[in-house]
Amino acid sequence: MENIVENLKTYLTTNPTDYALLINGEWGSGKTYFIKNKIFPIVNDLSHKPIYISLNGISEINQLEQSILLELIKLPGDNKISQTIFSSVGEGIKKLSGFFSKGYFKLDITKLNLVSLIPLNNKILFFDDLERISPKIGLDEILGYINSNFVEHKSVKVIIIGDLMRVKDQDKLKSIKEKLISREFKFAYTSVEIWQLVVAKYSSNAEFILFLNENKNNIKTLIEAFNVNNLRIIFFFTETLKKIFPLILSKKKNLAEEIILFTLIITLEFKKGSFHEDEPQKRKELIEVQSNILVLGMLEDQSGELPSMQSYARIIYKTYLKQLKYLYHFYYSIYSYIVYGVFNEDYFRNDFGVKIQDEYVEAVHRLKDIYTLSEDDVKISYNKVLEGLSQGVFNVYTHQYVFDTLYPLIEKNIITLSIPELKSKIVASLEIAKKRNEFDQYSFDYGDFYSRPNQDSKDIFNQIKELHDSFYASKKELGVANIFTELGKENADYQNLFHSYANINLSEYITSTQILELLSKTTNYSITKFARFLAEKYRYDDYATIKDIDLIRELIAITKDGMENVKNSQLRKAVFEDFNRILITLYNALNKRITPQNNIPNS
Repeated sequence: MENIVENLKTYLTTNPTDYALLINGEWGSGKTYFIKNKIFPIVNDLSHKPIYISLNGISEINQLEQSILLELIKLPGDNKISQTIFSSVGEGIKKLSGFFSKGYFKLDITKLNLVSLIPLNNKILFFDDLERISPKIGLDEILGYINSNFVEHKSVKVIIIGDLMRVKDQDKLKSIKEKLISREFKFAYTSVEIWQLVVAKYSSNAEFILFLNENKNNIKTLIEAFNVNNLRIIFFFTETLKKIFPLILSKKKNLAEEIILFTLIITLEFKKGSFHEDEPQKRKELIEVQSNILVLGMLEDQSGELPSMQSYARIIYKTYLKQLKYLYHFYYSIYSYIVYGVFNEDYFRNDFGVKIQDEYVEAVHRLKDIYTLSEDDVKISYNKVLEGLSQGVFNVYTHQYVFDTLYPLIEKNIITLSIPELKSKIVASLEIAKKRNEFDQYSFDYGDFYSRPNQDSKDIFNQIKELHDSFYASKKELGVANIFTELGKENADYQNLFHSYANINLSEYITSTQILELLSKTTNYSITKFARFLAEKYRYDDYATIKDIDLIRELIAITKDGMENVKNSQLRKAVFEDFNRILITLYNALNKRITPQNNIPNS
């Protein structure tokens, strides 16, 4: 970075110049952060003024001129008026035109290039997001404008920033660079510089800084091993650690390495978009990595299998765990926080809390390794397990583990209990446990509930699954009720409902007639929010809830009728038109899961 800084200082103090400088770095590497926090202060110290313009979405020269103008002009008067004027390019220009016409100037600035009339002495123009220019305009047109209006004829200092690897027309870029750019700098923070930025970011949080410093070598090693140089991802990772460390790491310091590794892995996978499709299956495989880590290690040496054919668990192992297999542990609370954006206290307690059943589960653990015990140890542990069953202290899902542990001991006559008696005790204990409502997908996923060793074990599994399914059916029904309760409100809010009910077939719980009744009574705001909720819900589950296709088709007809029957309100009609457009998009996406034909045209 010092190389960039020194060269920029030389450029800023050299007069005149007829060239620009280019800072090239990967997306998320911290270029903009570096410019605004490191370079802008230097520019100001040299009595220059930095003008920052993002090229993101620029589709015509007029837009670019307006963006530059809004950065250059500082209106006199009330700051609140200025803030309102500059809130957006489009509205800003309209209001700026009106401002000039009311006593200052009689002109329409949208038709006049005022940029050419404004002195640019001691102004440094920073054009960021080069790779994000709209495809509607040529890269050569934008850079040609910058060159002819600022660099070549006015000797204005210009710094261009972007990720050149993302620019599509590389040949055209190369040609333009030869005319405009004098020197190109490759931007990338070193691991030392990244660490300095992280520490600076949390300088006011002494406890978290202490934790970071205690785990500095581990964090830096993992970041380097996984080749993480995206500053946004690193800050996302550290923000997650900051959230969980007061609750977990300060109490479980011996788990810091496990937690840091798992948090970084899930952060990287989340930022890659790995959970956009098949999230439940991938979550299950991430859980199973822990118990299958040695098998995955043995499979690592196999060759000839295409990456696309590999399981997600194998990909995770190959990408992150070959040298770290013994540090991997799945933490549901951390996974939920990163992937769903919600910190679930129930998951936290499952991961790290002390539960009343712990001493009884420990007794089951000891019986699992019975050959290491004495006769007295077996008797003590066995009696402890029976006591736990009689009191119903085990959670619903742990009963499977208890049954499968005691079953072979009965077969070998090590304990004096029959299989029917054991099953009876398990069933009685389940009746007590289910009343505590300790049901959660975490516990169900975490257990090996997909391959039972014998029919007796399958019987217990079926009872647990029946309780689990029944609980979640009622919970989903309540959740769907909450969705439509929001629709009936004046200001619907679906933010906290989305992830919990994204994969539910709404048609199992409500009819189009009931929805119509709600739509007829609610506000434009709530209709629009409901439409956006549906769009996100079906996109999130990759349009897998195809059972809803009939419901969506009926809603299309309802909203079409709404468009045609609305009287005295063009706004209400437009709301139904927008809702109808979204529903048609959903219907066509769902329909492709069934057949690529017979889509409804958007109109």
